[in-house]
Amino acid sequence: MITNTNNFTILDSEYGNGRNKNVFLATVCIGNKSLNQEQMKHITVLLKSAAMLTRSHLRFHIITDTDRVPDFINSLTSDWPEEYRKRLSFNYHDATYPPGAEKGWRPCATLRLYFPDIFPELDAAIYLDTDMIFLRSPEDLWNEFSHFNDMQIAAMGPSNHWKTINQYKIPYYPPGGINSGLILMNMTRMRQIYLGIPGADPGWSSAMTKISVNYKNRLILFDNDIFNIFFNQ
Repeated sequence: MITNTNNFTILDSEYGNGRNKNVFLATVCIGNKSLNQEQMKHITVLLKSAAMLTRSHLRFHIITDTDRVPDFINSLTSDWPEEYRKRLSFNYHDATYPPGAEKGWRPCATLRLYFPDIFPELDAAIYLDTDMIFLRSPEDLWNEFSHFNDMQIAAMGPSNHWKTINQYKIPYYPPGGINSGLILMNMTRMRQIYLGIPGADPGWSSAMTKISVNYKNRLILFDNDIFNIFFNQ
């Protein structure tokens, strides 16, 4: 069922506590056309912990610049028992920015700024850094979407870089800033957002680009700084 509140749309059928729900996860794995041992270890731990703990079907959307990522994941999961393999599915996407986007210092970090436009077909997804490990069922995290009020568009954890952010006088989300390593994104609401930032058109990606330009010489943790600036405003 689709319900509309305050011009925002949320797909209620995708949220809730039941089994057999689709959980949409997104990550970025960029390696300049290669894939190193550290990245392989990160991906392995992330996927194994997700498959072991889920009660639902996990749909991973992976942005990459190399065929080695799908080849590695196929090889990794091919020997898994069927009960684990069937819990995960994968969609691979080229590392392409929307027109006019600011790329910043490295794609593996800044692509997440533009997910609502990169994935126009998704209503919501959870962004994960590849060095994450699940200690509880992924759908426990997914169910947090059902607790959003009518105006909330995202959920993030606290940052441990707030001193750096504050040192360079970058506006940050109080009390100590937020971290962009894991983000619950209601992408439908993000695409519709408009904060009235001077020079920015309505929509999430326009706001990200305008902040990137306005604070270009002050950004240290580029994407993390931009999220803090946006939610501060």
